[in-house]
Amino acid sequence: MDYRLAPEDPFPAAVDDALAAFDDTVSRAEEFSIDPNRIVVGALTRCAGCWADRFPVYLRRRFTDRSS
Repeated sequence: MDYRLAPEDPFPAAVDDALAAFDDTVSRAEEFSIDPNRIVVGALTRCAGCWADRFPVYLRRRFTDRSS
């Protein structure tokens, strides 16, 4: 996957791109032959701190949106 970088695309553009990639992976789980409930997320870049901060919030919002 590729993502946008600062300074051309400031925070949180790269994190938003990573979240979009996660959504895409979940929506195409059957195509990839994976269980969408068992996806592991990791990062090895500077963005990892941003990702670690925002990802749990993102999942809570998604769960809340689905249950309403």
